[in-house]
Amino acid sequence: MQAKYKDVLTLTAEFTQKQTNTTLGTTKETSGRIFIKRPNMFLWQTTLPESETSLLVGNDKKVWFYKPPFREGESGQVLIRKAADVQSQLAIDLLAGHADIRKEFTYKDLKEGHFELIPLKPAGDIDHLELFLEKSTNLVYMLVLFTLTGNRTELTLKHVVLNPQLSDKMFTFTPPPKTEEIH
Repeated sequence: MQAKYKDVLTLTAEFTQKQTNTTLGTTKETSGRIFIKRPNMFLWQTTLPESETSLLVGNDKKVWFYKPPFREGESGQVLIRKAADVQSQLAIDLLAGHADIRKEFTYKDLKEGHFELIPLKPAGDIDHLELFLEKSTNLVYMLVLFTLTGNRTELTLKHVVLNPQLSDKMFTFTPPPKTEEIH
């Protein structure tokens, strides 16, 4: 897998994300598109369901999380953080080929194309994750993150495109007028 991603500079894909909260017994499903550009740029665009529409944009300086207004006349909200202050971008690092699996994780083959990875250093609240590779392409098609509290996030990718042209401008965010900014 690492050999496949070694020469990848950009990546786009459609995603479906299922988040299971074990404490509440709830599952939430969202979908959208991701755009990744090495070394440190990403755009995570959640489009469905409409109530969950959001943008997560990051580069080597800042990370923006934007929620548009629910109704006309209301203000949207953007949370702005320094990139260095964001605890973990583990999923994005794995998808972008940043993570060195042999150096950063204890790993084991569960079966062909299915691996369990345990971070050697703390990675936010991630306990471990499972990585699934497409047999014919050796590309990641599913990533399942398990938190220290037992919650689970399943990220499934489709229509993955390697090395498309992506402008650096995509990875900065200018809030629309009247957006509430939280720093």
